[in-house]
Amino acid sequence: MAEEKKKPTEVGEVSEQDGNYADYGQILASWQFPEHVKHERSLKWYVFFFLILATIIFVSIVGLDITFFRIAGGPFALTIDKGNYLFVILIVLFLILYFYYERKEIENVSIFLTEDGVVINNKLIEYNSLDHFYLVYYPPKIKNLYLQPKNILRPVIVVPLENENPIEIREILLRYLQENLEKEEMPASESLSKVLKL
Repeated sequence: MAEEKKKPTEVGEVSEQDGNYADYGQILASWQFPEHVKHERSLKWYVFFFLILATIIFVSIVGLDITFFRIAGGPFALTIDKGNYLFVILIVLFLILYFYYERKEIENVSIFLTEDGVVINNKLIEYNSLDHFYLVYYPPKIKNLYLQPKNILRPVIVVPLENENPIEIREILLRYLQENLEKEEMPASESLSKVLKL
């Protein structure tokens, strides 16, 4: 009886026989994490949030001109032109998108550390396109891996470690990338979003 042909592994499938992820080499580690964190917010937070937005919209429509003090005859002032309707439209669009994503069910993102690179939701990020990595590990609240692209215009890739052992992940990545030991804190933008619960 002729042997059955082995079905080729598709992108997004893991071959159980050889432990490979498509054509990206051997899988060295894999886990899943939620695509974003859903913050617990009180009624006070929502009142404060909408008050700030209402103030920004009001100021954009009626304008604002405040002179704080004068230096050498010139004013140190804050001026916002009235009738800035484009800005108001942008804020409304931001609100619609924000609450759409807030109501959307949180999906899990799959990550694979392979021999060729990092595969996040079937997208390969090659090691040679990354500059360095660093870990910020203060359990139970902060357990993140950060991947810095070489292209400075691209944002830092944040990967929650969930229940993965940071020492094992570090040892795997050190085979392919440099570790930035100077970075021990979360980026300011991420810290701010956590504080503001955005």
